[in-house]
This record gives sequence, structure tokens and C-alpha cells, in this order.
Amino acid sequence: MRQTKYIMSGGLAFSEDKDMEKLRRFSLKGWHVSDFKFMGYTLTKGESSDYIYSVDHRSLNENEEEEYFDFFSSSGWSHIASEGDIHLFRAHLGTKPIYSDRAQRLKSMLI
Repeated sequence: MRQTKYIMSGGLAFSEDKDMEKLRRFSLKGWHVSDFKFMGYTLTKGESSDYIYSVDHRSLNENEEEEYFDFFSSSGWSHIASEGDIHLFRAHLGTKPIYSDRAQRLKSMLI
């Protein structure tokens, strides 16, 4: 049985919420994101877990990366991968969301 597979993204600019929910459904089946690129996600087979996923759009200098990722880690979010200024995180169900509303998430994209 294959231990990795690739699934297409709906495009984070257009269907971020749908993509994050799709990734959660895959995690419930034991397929967890290990990487992502422009139009899709690489999943790795593991144990079923109820993970939630979220992205943050942030341009980082090299000297900011450690503090940035430590901040998310201390809030219960694990960094999965980054592609340019887009950073994908995962947490267990019940972890406080990265953003509390869509307007706040859109604002972060503009920073």
C-alpha cells in the first residue's frame, strides 16, 4: 500500500476554507499533510487523528522565522510547510483558531 499521495488544491486564494476542511477529512482517515505546493498537497499515511489546518500569509526575514514558528507552537499549532509567504499549520481539534474571523485573515494577507 502506498504511504504517500498527492491531492489537488482548490486554490488557497479561492477555496481556503474548503481546502482546510478537506485536509481535516483526510486526517480523520489517516492521511496527513507533509508538504504543499502551488496547486496541491502531499499526504503521508499515518494513524487517524482529528487535526484542523490553517494557513497564515506572512513575509518573513530569516531572523524572524524562529520567533514566528515558536509563537504558533506555543499556541498549539505545528508548522507543516511553507511555500513562499504562505505557511501551513496543523493542530488538534479544540485548539484556538489562528484567526477568529475572515476579515482578520484577509488583513493578514495584506501585511
